[in-house]
Amino acid sequence: MPDSLAPPRPHTDHAGRRDSQAPLPRAAPVVAATDLLHTFGAGHAKFTAVDVPEISIHRGELILLEGPSGSGKTTLISILGTLLRPERGRVAFGGTAVDWSDQRLLETLRSRTVGFVYQFFNLLEPLSARENVEVALNCGRVRGREARARARDALGRVGLGDRANDPVGVLSGGECQRVAIARALVNDPSLVLADEPTANLDTENVERVGAILQSLAGEGRALLLATHDARLCEFASRRIAMKDGRFVPGTSVD
Repeated sequence: MPDSLAPPRPHTDHAGRRDSQAPLPRAAPVVAATDLLHTFGAGHAKFTAVDVPEISIHRGELILLEGPSGSGKTTLISILGTLLRPERGRVAFGGTAVDWSDQRLLETLRSRTVGFVYQFFNLLEPLSARENVEVALNCGRVRGREARARARDALGRVGLGDRANDPVGVLSGGECQRVAIARALVNDPSLVLADEPTANLDTENVERVGAILQSLAGEGRALLLATHDARLCEFASRRIAMKDGRFVPGTSVD
């Protein structure tokens, strides 16, 4: 599936001359969603987890999705990452709508287009840092020497090249989160979704992880971070606040 549409054509006047002052149309977002609705429960226990008219994330953006626990942040990220099908609404990558009935397509999106980072790392403790990163490559059918080389390269990018063979059980919390980031980026995704990636980290590691995530945006990736960690604000290009499944009026959505 394409990550973006073809480059926009220059604007011209009625005589066909290019207008150098006219802004070029913005490229299609990496991911966009409209008219999203998802609920949980039934009867008197039913509640709205997500009710979002629209959201789009472009290349180079690092967006903070802020709000208290239960505000709908994780549900929205799960929908955008195609882990959860919404009751209503459209999700599109590079302008192409997701076909929720196509399981092969969904698996390809999750393994190649989207990288996930979780609060509790979700690492396999018996394995080394390199082997944990290789797991993501194996899901994309990359194995053997190529997988080992790419895993080492990804760990080097997050400053853990010298810890590649260490079991993750001996790594610090900050190091484990960097292994998780290496795993998320090893398949070269255009979109990185992170759910409370710094909640369990001290300030020094927040700065380190924030800088890594900001550098990924600088490479042209799109990032959405669900968080209530104000320490990440300095790294964001924009911020969106959620409450009771909805965006708080006045916060940036585009």
